[in-house]
Amino acid sequence: MPAIDPDLCTVILCAYCGRFALYPPEAPPATDREGWAFLADQHWPECPWVRTRAWSLSLRPGVPRYPRGVLNMDGPTLRAAGWQLTTEHSASSYGLAVLVAPDGEAVGDGEMVSVQQDGTLSQDLSGRLYTGAQLRELFEEALAYPAKRARIGEALATVNTFADRLATAEHHRGAAEARVEALESRVEALERELEHAKRPLWKRLFG
Repeated sequence: MPAIDPDLCTVILCAYCGRFALYPPEAPPATDREGWAFLADQHWPECPWVRTRAWSLSLRPGVPRYPRGVLNMDGPTLRAAGWQLTTEHSASSYGLAVLVAPDGEAVGDGEMVSVQQDGTLSQDLSGRLYTGAQLRELFEEALAYPAKRARIGEALATVNTFADRLATAEHHRGAAEARVEALESRVEALERELEHAKRPLWKRLFG
């Protein structure tokens, strides 16, 4: 059950995402994951009010504000800290993988969590703020990296093969051009000999 009682909520039109949603008498604390998971279901996924936990996260003393999309975390660090992207979790359905934090709790794409530089969760919000969607993207990029690296290696091998073929073709071209020049010189020499042979004998003898 969510920490928010739906019977105490009123229906409002969210000014930030434009969706009708249940609004509690007061916003839950930024650390109330269940309460914000309930509110995230009421709003559109990109709602900034929900993503910033009613703006409280960015206004807390000592918590920096980071522009969206600027990250300093990577997938291997998350994996080493105990994060998982798995279908073997109660929150997973229809075979869809869910992002699971080191404490075993699933993190939805619309949730925000505080993560330390070593990838561990920070309950006191002293770490950097990430949405579940951002962490999932980093995790998926890490899983896809070996395949991408293999494809890049194949592409480089193909480029090198064509470069070798081009170099070989240029070599043969140079040899063919040299051969043509030699044949042209030989033809010119034969033409001179032929012209000399056409001259009368007495001219050839006496100049």
